[in-house]
Amino acid sequence: MIEDKEIFFINKILNTPTMLGWLGKNDDGEYFIDKFEVQSTELPKDKSKNWLSLDNLLIITMYLNTDRSYISCDDLYFEFNVDSAWWEAHIIPEKVFKLIGINNSGDNRKFDIQVIVKSRDGKHTYCEEHS
Repeated sequence: MIEDKEIFFINKILNTPTMLGWLGKNDDGEYFIDKFEVQSTELPKDKSKNWLSLDNLLIITMYLNTDRSYISCDDLYFEFNVDSAWWEAHIIPEKVFKLIGINNSGDNRKFDIQVIVKSRDGKHTYCEEHS
């Protein structure tokens, strides 16, 4: 399981202006990303009930600066430049983990990563077929 101090640092890094500004700004001058929240959970030990490859899951919730009730996966990509799989496979492991010394690749993988994209108020989840 990922340690609490690592989750704390991942959360701190993700909520810096550099990471919040990764997708740019909207017409109002706000970052497209409002904030991130990070949590870790243990998955069932029975692999037949666990569709992921590992026993631990790092869940990163990205809150966008919008309150729209629905955004399709295509619109999420074309309007906001958000591709959850790209964040899971490249941004989080290659940019964030390296800063705090986590090697979560190849034989050293300890957990899977899931990025969930929600509205600013958290009431709406976008591109749910990916989540």
